[in-house]
Formats: sequence, structure tokens, C-alpha cells
Amino acid sequence: MITLYVLMTYRETLMRLKEMERDNLIEIQSKSIVVTEKGKPFIRNICMAFDVLLQRKKPETQLFSMTV
Repeated sequence: MITLYVLMTYRETLMRLKEMERDNLIEIQSKSIVVTEKGKPFIRNICMAFDVLLQRKKPETQLFSMTV
């Protein structure tokens, strides 16, 4: 059961990161993720892709610390 959860979480995170890669905010490499110059102002958004609790509670969670 835990293995399935980790796999689902990994896939969801990767999907969010792929969208950011299409926007040229990051570059996904074989063993790393590189934030581009264009992506630096959005580093907080990029990090939010890894926040499993945040993603699971959407849309019921109101974010008080919004990004610009």
C-alpha cells in the first residue's frame, strides 16, 4: 500500500514539474532539477510541487501566504 502511495505521489509531482518545464521555469535532468533564470522568481511555486499535503488538501485549503 505504501509503495502505491509513493508511486502515485511521484507521478503527480512529476506531472506538475513537467508543466513548469514546458514554461521554461525548470529543466528536469536525469538526477536533478535545475531552476532556470526565468524560474527563479517562481522558486516558491516550484517547491510547492513537492508539498504532498498541500496538493492533497486542494481545493479545501485556503493559502494565506500566496505567491505573487
